Amino acid sequence: MNRDVTKLKWIYVMLVVATVMYVAGIVGSIADTSPTVVYSDKESITIGPVSVVPTEVERELFAGLALKETKRSSSWPSVRAKYIAEHARCEACGRNDKRELTVHHVRPVHLYPELELATENLMTLCDRCHFVFGHLGDWRAWNSDAREQAAEHLKAVKDRRYERSER
Repeated sequence: MNRDVTKLKWIYVMLVVATVMYVAGIVGSIADTSPTVVYSDKESITIGPVSVVPTEVERELFAGLALKETKRSSSWPSVRAKYIAEHARCEACGRNDKRELTVHHVRPVHLYPELELATENLMTLCDRCHFVFGHLGDWRAWNSDAREQAAEHLKAVKDRRYERSER
């Protein structure tokens, strides 16, 4: 059983490293025919052209690594409301509809509970950007470079050009 846990943790660490490297632009696609990292429904893990299918034991162990419920500070609702009021735009796309905005913890609360209320650990993201930039497309993951990547994306959004159509 310990060997299975170690193997699963190794696979998980490799996925996180590969994902961060890909998103940060450190590495590109290994093969033109497949993305650098794809993880889908715990069925298979693909890194470049290599695909790994976890065993049933690994799937169960991976499911056990899902985030545990973390008790929030009683001050969190007021800190969140104040932060949203002061930072009322998505840091990645610029949306300002408060119904779509959320406060993201750059360092996750379940790993860094002491940073739950620290404003330097918070950023405003809309629901879509929260999933993409805050969690790299997987709610179980976290992105330590979310702030930098969101700022880069916001700059691209602001600088985007539109092609004129001739009619």
